[in-house]
Amino acid sequence: MSEQAKARKLRKKMMITMIFVVFALLMVVICAIGGAFNFHKGTNVMPNVVGMTEAEAVAAIEKLDAKPAVSYQYDEQVSEGIVLSQGVEAGGSVQHNSTVAVVVSRGPEEKEESTASNSVTLPNLVGLSMELAEKTAEQLGVLIVEDGSVNDDYIPSGSVAEQSPEGGTVVESHSVVRVKLSAGPKVVYYNIAVDCGPGGSVVPDGSTITRAEGENVTIQIVPDEGYEVDVLIVDGEEVNPMTEYHFLSLDSSHSLTVTFKQKSMGLGGLFEHFFGGGGGGGFGWP
Repeated sequence: MSEQAKARKLRKKMMITMIFVVFALLMVVICAIGGAFNFHKGTNVMPNVVGMTEAEAVAAIEKLDAKPAVSYQYDEQVSEGIVLSQGVEAGGSVQHNSTVAVVVSRGPEEKEESTASNSVTLPNLVGLSMELAEKTAEQLGVLIVEDGSVNDDYIPSGSVAEQSPEGGTVVESHSVVRVKLSAGPKVVYYNIAVDCGPGGSVVPDGSTITRAEGENVTIQIVPDEGYEVDVLIVDGEEVNPMTEYHFLSLDSSHSLTVTFKQKSMGLGGLFEHFFGGGGGGGFGWP
């Protein structure tokens, strides 16, 4: 090969390499813009925000990809705008997009203003524990009443998930605020419909097996003596006959149908059947 041909081949390889590099960089930029590389998702560790200003605490919580729920109460010792307590303890786990409550000081209560007006502005209690919500309500002179529960994917179980009236509403002192507590994420269940023919059984027994989403389910197929699995159909598709089938991380309902057949006899089995039975059978000798 001539030197010119080698040079052209080398330039061609370099051009192809450059195209791949540019394409890869372009894909990285597109994924970054589209949010594919969201490094905040998952579980983060909650810092200690007590003593921070409200703005600092909110920024720290948002940095964890969580939602701050800020409420306020009077405090004789702590200056206005400083965080008094936090709903998730320092060092605790914070899930992506979850709600983290903080209580911020309003400073010392101005007695003259409190006696001059019988109305208060409700804080946002969502995300607070019931204990912290009651303490906040007591500071404002309103009464918290628990009014059931509701499933919520992000607010921890036992914390306030809903309130009525909502935060920001102006109410009279001694008014009643009804809250619903979080019961945690809603559990979804799926069914596995089982059809077992004669000649065997399945474990667990029953025509319908119900399990929670995400569970692993193993169905054991037990042929009777002298029988074996003939046909095994899962979700309408025939699969290899086996004596154990696994449904991993349930995310939908399924069906399983199994039929059995008598085992075929080899030469040894036939000989045993006709000649090995002792007195009485087939071609046995007297």
